[in-house]
Amino acid sequence: MYYDSKDMLRQTVIPVLLGDCARAHLFSLKIYFRCGIVSYMCDDKRRAADFINPTTKFFPLYSKKDTRVICDILDYLASVKDYLPIIIPCNEYYREFVRENREFLESRFILSDTESFFKQKPMSVF
Repeated sequence: MYYDSKDMLRQTVIPVLLGDCARAHLFSLKIYFRCGIVSYMCDDKRRAADFINPTTKFFPLYSKKDTRVICDILDYLASVKDYLPIIIPCNEYYREFVRENREFLESRFILSDTESFFKQKPMSVF
């Protein structure tokens, strides 16, 4: 049976976008249109655009101040055994959160750097 790279990515990768902002929506659109993968978006508040957005599934973080709650929810998202979860911090608060909890997150997730992604030209990324 023949699999192309998009089929392999769809079956193995879960992007977890931290922060519900314009940058996160742009990133989820790029992932969806290039690979066909629906992303998880995690934040404490849901924007109105999330209700009609087919490229993301919203996962609420009830307390942005308690890092243990965030780590527990992210651990729940990583519990699916067949997928590789990739954490993508999309705003400054979650970049700092990833820096502070790097040891815990690296044991369960693949951490990505969004700065290098957004500095490249759109068609040269994949």
